Amino acid sequence: MLEKAVQVNSDMLSSFIRNLRPGNSDGGSENPTDFHLDCNRTRPTLSRKLSLGNEAEGPQDPNCFSLVRNGTRPKPPTSFQIPVSNPFSELEVEESEEETIVVGTSIIKNMKNEFVLRNPRKRKIINISGASITIIENVVKNMEVKDNNGLICTVAGTVELYETETKPDDLLHKYRTLIRTMKERSRNVLCIGILPMKTMDMRLRSKAIFINAKIEELCKAENVNFSNFWDHFVDKEYLFRKDGYHLNDVGDARLGRLLDTEVRKNLKKIKNASQDFRLEPDTSPPHSN
Repeated sequence: MLEKAVQVNSDMLSSFIRNLRPGNSDGGSENPTDFHLDCNRTRPTLSRKLSLGNEAEGPQDPNCFSLVRNGTRPKPPTSFQIPVSNPFSELEVEESEEETIVVGTSIIKNMKNEFVLRNPRKRKIINISGASITIIENVVKNMEVKDNNGLICTVAGTVELYETETKPDDLLHKYRTLIRTMKERSRNVLCIGILPMKTMDMRLRSKAIFINAKIEELCKAENVNFSNFWDHFVDKEYLFRKDGYHLNDVGDARLGRLLDTEVRKNLKKIKNASQDFRLEPDTSPPHSN
């Protein structure tokens, strides 16, 4: 009796599964998703092996079973995108860049990585440790300049402001002489304002801000470019070495990037000015005889 009950239950289950399949046929089927029941198994199995490859399949009946692998639906293939850039575009910019010479105190000593190496054939650094404005002016007067269409940039005034505490009028007089000497060597000049120290009392801070403002006015009067990096370094002790004057590696990197940005901006301005220059045609009426 027990065997007959098992057989009856098996037949009922088989009949139920066949009824779920489209067609409801009890006969042999070529449908690859046909189930058949084995009394020795606890779960139904497919009647034939199916290919799980990526072959194109026809439209599926929504009532049919969908195959899954390990109990999860197959994920869509991952597409990879590789960014592509033109490595020669930077070379074109470097080739078009004019010669740039930056001369100043030891504050610019370590500008190689972030400034010079961005265009080593066109950029040059001349630093004189502990140099006054007068010494820098003499260096500019005697240095080699290959192209008067290039750019001469200076970072000066630190010694007079922080070490010798030169009077503002004397400092500005020396700075004016330096600017005029640079203009004799190149038609394009860029002056960088005096940088702050690691720590300063209110008196020295006010004096430095006042001097930078006067240098900016002087540059406008002499028709040269001026840029002030004061806000990028003031009250940022982590950018300075223990001596309080010189920048550490992080500060050097920041100054180098600022110089690079400012120099590129000025050279672009120079290039645009030269391209915009055109000889205006003579539109005056001809003289009558």
